[in-house]
Amino acid sequence: MIARTFDVNLDLGHMYSIEDLSLMPFTCDKDLQGFLNKWDEICACVDIVKLEPATLAQMLQQKLKQSTVMATEVTHWRRLDANDPNKTYEWLRRAVETHLCLEREDRNQEHLQAAHRRGTKQRQPAATGKGKGKGES
Repeated sequence: MIARTFDVNLDLGHMYSIEDLSLMPFTCDKDLQGFLNKWDEICACVDIVKLEPATLAQMLQQKLKQSTVMATEVTHWRRLDANDPNKTYEWLRRAVETHLCLEREDRNQEHLQAAHRRGTKQRQPAATGKGKGKGES
């Protein structure tokens, strides 16, 4: 009897609501990709079509205000006129994705240059085989 007190309907699974999106904290700039992944996870479970696009943009903007790496883009977006075609959720979202892409490219370029500075070791040719090849008797 006591064990059944905490039963849940397992068929429902985990459901998110707009409240989860609103309460979701911005973690940190180093985890911007993780933040975006979690944002997407919640958005995928919430019927965002019913949300006013300006509301979704405002919610994302509120989270990104805490970011130092996104400060320029957020400030620019906030200064846009209310009727400006760029003052959208899509613009903010694209700004985050662009930042993440550029950051990844920079990191890859740094790793590539570091590898070139270290130099590449000369590869030794493969040793000649002593046995017979396939199909040879």
